Amino acid sequence: MRAVLDIASVSPERHAVVLSDIEIGSQPTATYYILLGISELIAAFALIIGSDATLIGANVVAPLMTPIIGISLGLMRGDMRLLRTALIAEFGGALIAV
Repeated sequence: MRAVLDIASVSPERHAVVLSDIEIGSQPTATYYILLGISELIAAFALIIGSDATLIGANVVAPLMTPIIGISLGLMRGDMRLLRTALIAEFGGALIAV
């Protein structure tokens, strides 16, 4: 029973680190757009050669998950700054990809 309670509890320090990591990862930085561009190139190559495995690999490189988590966290906490930043990163990346 104690093991289950230990898993369910989070220290304040760990809580702050996770929130900080999500906020940093939700920002549209140059690294974010570079990784997105590399992912787009891999996906285009996968479509040309018809390789499903390579297309899945392109999704592994794409850094889109952290802004999605940032959008969720911003909505849940009512943090409009985080929500705005994550939305810009997510939809800005999608617009650039198209």
